[in-house]
Amino acid sequence: MLSLPPTVRVFVAVAPLDMRGSLDSLAGAVRHLGLDAVDGHLYLFLNKRRRIAKALWFDGSGWYRWTQREKHERRSTHIFKCDLHSHVNELEELRRDNSELRRQILALTAQIAELITEFARLNERVSELLAVAQRKHRKLP
Repeated sequence: MLSLPPTVRVFVAVAPLDMRGSLDSLAGAVRHLGLDAVDGHLYLFLNKRRRIAKALWFDGSGWYRWTQREKHERRSTHIFKCDLHSHVNELEELRRDNSELRRQILALTAQIAELITEFARLNERVSELLAVAQRKHRKLP
């Protein structure tokens, strides 16, 4: 089991919380209480029936989220650790992918502009050919 440092205070929310949310919704609930979710304290939330408890704690390197459910005299506990470093790496990958996508979009935009110009040129040529065909058709007996 994970042991908490003695400096960690435990805050228990009095109002019930909808437990369908993610780690971000728990952090948002902490902010809604006027507290800072990354201050190193533990925040405990319960659902309306008080059968599900979720706790949120930030240890400086990542988030811990505990979930405990009580079902028909059985208890199940889940601990989830969200490592910040892996998320920073994922964000960097997304930024690289995003810049690559921007480059591809700019290249496709340039190609589309060329195609539109070519289409306009072909449209003018078709109009010229139709005009010539109409003049020749009028000259026929």
